[in-house]
Amino acid sequence: MKSIATLSLTLAMLLASAALADDKKAAPGAQTLTLPASAVAAGPSTWKYTDADGKKWIYRKSPFGMVRVDEASEVNKPNIAGAEERTKGWKVTEQGDKVSFENPSPFGPQRWTKKKSELTADEQAALDRSRRDTKPVQAGGKN
Repeated sequence: MKSIATLSLTLAMLLASAALADDKKAAPGAQTLTLPASAVAAGPSTWKYTDADGKKWIYRKSPFGMVRVDEASEVNKPNIAGAEERTKGWKVTEQGDKVSFENPSPFGPQRWTKKKSELTADEQAALDRSRRDTKPVQAGGKN
């Protein structure tokens, strides 16, 4: 009895996979987007191109292939927060020629230390903000 059930289930699976294979053959092939020869580099993995109709496009290389976006839609995109906004929750501690950072996250605080000469733009902004917000202590311990 079990062998009959197994045999009928196997047969049904084979018929279903054959039907799917026929559907895949009938589907038209996906078109791949290619970078036009007259496109001008605008940054890392980014190019700008104006087509024959005068429409401006931005081409980007993504992990999934080339992507084309209308330049007008990119102009109206909201600005991403600046370094001050991105680093406002960071705690910064200077330790000689090194700086320690602590960034709160949903998975617990992230901590790292870097040399002052190797800071990224965000880390430098956080250090500058920390220096600006720290009030110097006057001689004699009075504020």
